[in-house]
Order: sequence, then C-alpha cells, then structure tokens
Amino acid sequence: MCALCLMSFCSVGQGKSSKVMKHFVIDTKNINEVNIQLPENSYEIKSTSSQRMLIDLNVLANNTTDNALRILMEQGRYNIQTTKDNTSNKLCLKPSGNLAAIFINGKELKENIKYTVYIPKHINYRTSLLKAETTEVAKK
Repeated sequence: MCALCLMSFCSVGQGKSSKVMKHFVIDTKNINEVNIQLPENSYEIKSTSSQRMLIDLNVLANNTTDNALRILMEQGRYNIQTTKDNTSNKLCLKPSGNLAAIFINGKELKENIKYTVYIPKHINYRTSLLKAETTEVAKK
C-alpha cells in the first residue's frame, strides 16, 4: 500500500550535521478515514485535491554523517507503517521503526524528525499522538 518515491541525502553545515528526505505516496482508494499516530509535535497536516495521500519526511541530525543516516534509513528507522481495515475502510499511519535514542561514538544522535502529511480533501482524519521514547542503545 505504501510506495517510496524518493530518498535523498545531503550534508548541512560543517560536516557535523546531515539531512535525509524521504517521500511516500499512499493509495487511498476505498479509504474513508485516516488515523495518524505520529510522535507529538513532529507533523503538520495539509489538505490536497489529489486522490493519493503524500507524506514528506525530513530528518536533520547532528553529530553524525550522511553514511550513518543512510544506514539508519536502510534499517527502517524512518519508515511509515500503514495498516488498512477493509471492514471499516480506515487507514492507520505510524512510524514502523524504533525511534528510541541512539548513541554513535558515545554521543547521542540528536534528530529533528518532521512529517508533512497531505490528506485528500474527501478523507476524514484523526490523530493519536505517540509519546517520545528514550532508551539507550549501544552503538559502536
């Protein structure tokens, strides 16, 4: 149901920060309602005249490299999980990766994760906020 359109990486600043962008297109055929379960203060909802839902994901991280962010992306840290209930025609969106704190070379990775969700005008939506998690994960 979810298709990745574009993923790009670019360095920001003096090599201490990296940015990753990922774009999702989600087919909303036969969907009446979307339940958005993304971390609080991490998303903006906009209306679109398109028949498909679009999600733009932007991650800005300090104390890391493009390669480290690329590895986290490939391991699914920033993926979006979609679950469709065919009986009620409802779709649920939530992060599929574990967003717990990560330490790289002894320093906590500081991520600024922002989602922009474009929902077709004919679809109702509701939000269920996720609380931010903090868990230590050993990384070398």
